[in-house]
Amino acid sequence: MIKHKSFRFSDFEKEKDLCDYIDSNAANFCIDLLEEEYVSHKREWGLNHPIAPQYGTGRRSVDFMFTTDRSECVLVECKNPTHTYSELRDSVSQMMAYRVMCIDRGMSPDRCVIVTSEYHPIVARMIHEYALPFEVFVLGRGQILKMKEVA
Repeated sequence: MIKHKSFRFSDFEKEKDLCDYIDSNAANFCIDLLEEEYVSHKREWGLNHPIAPQYGTGRRSVDFMFTTDRSECVLVECKNPTHTYSELRDSVSQMMAYRVMCIDRGMSPDRCVIVTSEYHPIVARMIHEYALPFEVFVLGRGQILKMKEVA
């Protein structure tokens, strides 16, 4: 196995900046990253379940839910980490929970995407090791890298 080093696109100061960038460029995000035509999107898409105590208290929302010409539901979770390993590791478990909550609502996500400004190889290993149906993109202004499955 080839070992990849972590690296960062340092365009965004905060996670909100990364989300604002995607929100402002939603159609291009779909074409360039998802390789599908944009239809619509919702930011901070709520995943509260009717049986709320099952998921604890507090609001549960994924950063974006996109609809495209080929997908009814693309979940997108964004991370602009300050502590690379822990935040990126947590993004995988967050996406796992969001996917399950979505399925519990009767909606099976077509794609689950983690968008980050920083890459760390632990994310690739976790996704591969557990055969998770997730994609990871490293995004900077005008720069895109897609994580390929690690063998």
